Amino acid sequence: MKTIEKAALADGPNSNLLANNYTTDLPDSINDRVQCVLDSGLSPQKGRLLPYILNHPNAWTHQLAANCAVGYPPNRIGELNKEILPQYGLHILCHKPEQWLQNRYGDTSHVHQWRLIKVPVSREKAA
Repeated sequence: MKTIEKAALADGPNSNLLANNYTTDLPDSINDRVQCVLDSGLSPQKGRLLPYILNHPNAWTHQLAANCAVGYPPNRIGELNKEILPQYGLHILCHKPEQWLQNRYGDTSHVHQWRLIKVPVSREKAA
């Protein structure tokens, strides 16, 4: 069993992910935890999104849509974050980029980036 220290997340919308030390039978590495999730059986879209985000930290929303054949990735990611990932001590974060993209008309396009992090394991079953 592995004891994992408090997650290092800033205050904000994800602050509810913070918890005290806890013990888990999960593998320590994110790669191994993702493999556990994939082995548990996911829908095809979720099964493409999770490894893509793992292997492409800070991927843009439009990259997820195009490379994973997902119409609106935030919906599938929300389902993963709510229903599946907490029991594996994982969470996909959405964050603003350091610099916004410019669209073809020269306007800023508020497209976000995504990354996978380890968090304390949720002891509650998803509703």
